[in-house]
Amino acid sequence: MWKTVLAGLALMSLTFGPAETRPRLCGCASAEAGPVHPAFFTVHGPKGTAYLFGSVHVLPPGIEWRRPALLAAMERADTFVFEIPLDHVDKDRAEAQRVQKEIMDLHGLLPPGQSLRGQLASERVPKYDALIEALNISPGYIDRLQPWLAEMVVETAEFYRSDVRALNGVDINVFKFATDMGKPTRGLETLDDQLAVIGPVEQKLGAAELDRLIDDSAGPEKEADTMLAAWKRGDVDAVTRQVNSELAQNPELKQALLDIRNKRWVEEMTQMLNTPHVYFVTVGAAHLGGQSGLPTLLRQAGYKVDGPN
Repeated sequence: MWKTVLAGLALMSLTFGPAETRPRLCGCASAEAGPVHPAFFTVHGPKGTAYLFGSVHVLPPGIEWRRPALLAAMERADTFVFEIPLDHVDKDRAEAQRVQKEIMDLHGLLPPGQSLRGQLASERVPKYDALIEALNISPGYIDRLQPWLAEMVVETAEFYRSDVRALNGVDINVFKFATDMGKPTRGLETLDDQLAVIGPVEQKLGAAELDRLIDDSAGPEKEADTMLAAWKRGDVDAVTRQVNSELAQNPELKQALLDIRNKRWVEEMTQMLNTPHVYFVTVGAAHLGGQSGLPTLLRQAGYKVDGPN
């Protein structure tokens, strides 16, 4: 979620070419590529119930994911929970620009006198220049960014120019459903909590990921296609394995992005499950699979967890 928020804010300052002139870069498995059966779990607490649903943040148009059982759970829920509160998403462009400036000034800009091009190996500079030209990204703008944010911007720009609607992820659709139904929403953590993840480890990974993007601009689309296919068939373990594989060289970052947050979210859900409410909890699908995923941790904490359904 936090990558989507930050890259989306940063993209407000970018310039893209007309849609009709953009080559298609993203394969993004279409609705015809097989049945859509995203998994969800049901957690039974002393007083409350929580439906636990995994989101993907890149969703091509035409994929109908709200199958009957999932839709029934959404209709039954009286409170919707996301990684961060989404009720700040509004039409106030001035406020969005204020938030963007605050995030960029505090976390996203290189120190005065430094440039992104100056941090790249000399053999990558021509590829970098060609890539940002192909994406119609302002060189003067991106050259001021920290490598981790530049990597996010390039990756998001590739999806954006392929089909901007693909960035309308599942969590945004769930939030729209909740607001249309007049149901309250909340977050498991704040945007500040997510920004705190951006430390030396994340910045180191961002530099390595930017190098990878420069060398292989098809990488993000292939990874997104693989993850989307796993999500569509309800295989949260496969989604988690892919993310773990991408983070294999950075165990500290895996701890920060997944393991530590999952443990903190179990504590949040423990409080929720001790209240007489029905919650629909939407988090990134990678948080649901494996031995450190939320369903396993909740079972270890003594809760009855049904699923994946």
